[in-house]
This record gives sequence, C-alpha cells and structure tokens, in this order.
Amino acid sequence: MPDGVRVAAAPPGEPFLGFAVVAVLALIVLAVCVVRAVPPHQRLVVADRRGRTRVRGPGLVAVWPPAARTVPVRLTPEDVVVEGIDAVTADGIGVRAAVVAQCRVADPARFAGHQGVWAALDRALEGEVRRHVAARGLAELAAAPDAVLAAPVARSQATDWGIELGPVELRDVTVAVDPRLTRWAASVAPEGQRRREDVR
Repeated sequence: MPDGVRVAAAPPGEPFLGFAVVAVLALIVLAVCVVRAVPPHQRLVVADRRGRTRVRGPGLVAVWPPAARTVPVRLTPEDVVVEGIDAVTADGIGVRAAVVAQCRVADPARFAGHQGVWAALDRALEGEVRRHVAARGLAELAAAPDAVLAAPVARSQATDWGIELGPVELRDVTVAVDPRLTRWAASVAPEGQRRREDVR
C-alpha cells in the first residue's frame, strides 16, 4: 500500500442498517398501496383479474393484488327524487309530476357489477309514474295527488341491481299547460286585462 493512502473501513453494522431502512420504506409503500380504510357506512367491492368479487369492510382491509379493481359502495339510505315527469291521464289530460323513492344498497357486489344504476333507476321510476297516471283520470289523481305507488317493475329491476326500494311516493301532480296556449290566451285577452297582468 503506498505511503499516505488509507482505506477507511465501514463500520460492521452499516450495510445491515442501510438494508433495514430500505426494507422498512418498501413495507410502508406496500402498505399504503394495499391497505384501505373502509368507513362503517361503506363497503369495498374488490374484483380481481378473473372477475371474482369480494365485499370487504368496514375497517382496515388489505387489497391484494394492488392492481385489483375496487369500487367503494355507500350503504346509507337515501331519497331518489325525479321531477318534471310528463304523463297522460286515462282521459287524455297531460300532467307533470314528481316521484320520491327511498332506497339503499342491499347487495354491494351486485350493485358494483352494473354501470349507471342510479340513472337506470330514475328511468324505471318515471315508467312507474306514467303507468300509474295512465290508469287514472284527472279527477282521481286530484283526489289523491300524493299516492304511494306499488311500483312492481321498478322494485324488481332495483333488486336485480342490488338496491332495496322503500316507499315510492307520487308528488306535485299538476296539469301541463302548453306554452302556445298560454301565448294565445294572452293575445286574445282584453287590453285592460293585459295591462293589469303587466302591472302585477
């Protein structure tokens, strides 16, 4: 060895310490990628590459492999409100109505397996309202404007989508007025009446 050249020897435990630090960091990164926190009002639907699904939660759950598809599903009950539904009564009168339905996800795996469930449920409820209105005259609807609908078709479809449908209520039934009729009535109204309406 040439004079004046010294080689510093590494402390005996230094390589092991470096390896331990790297291993701990790798475990932390893996835990962040794999472990999910699922709140009590949710479930996590996990689908692997083979299409098999599992429902996990609540609490800390491990998702393996990390590449698995996950869908968080909320279980809390909620109201679905559909407004501005145009329908025609049995005596040919056009009306506009709304519907309010209480629902909750009862089967998270089935719910996560369908796309656009809430939009499809809206359409199903609209169909129930139109069938209910079409079977009744305007006088019958006016006598019970806030009826509770049986909604058998929507209930069956909701079950297929993993949703439990509660009460379905018809709301705010009003006679639909054609804007052209309104303009015509205003045009033929006496001049004095039009002035009074303008003042209002």
